[in-house]
Amino acid sequence: MKRLLICLAVFVLLLSGCGYTGQSAEGTHIRLSDSRITVDGKEITNDSTQAVYSARDIVFYLADQGFTYG
Repeated sequence: MKRLLICLAVFVLLLSGCGYTGQSAEGTHIRLSDSRITVDGKEITNDSTQAVYSARDIVFYLADQGFTYG
């Protein structure tokens, strides 16, 4: 019985550190939509001193369309 309680306690402690919050603690969140691009919730900039910026047109290609597509 004592061994079962110890195993259960270890199991609970291991699972308590496995919570999923939906967002990572570190990193940059880039969101693309049909109307805009946001970086960490703010509109993307053309300022090349920023970690993420838009310097060129962004082109989207569908997969499996062949080499003449686009």
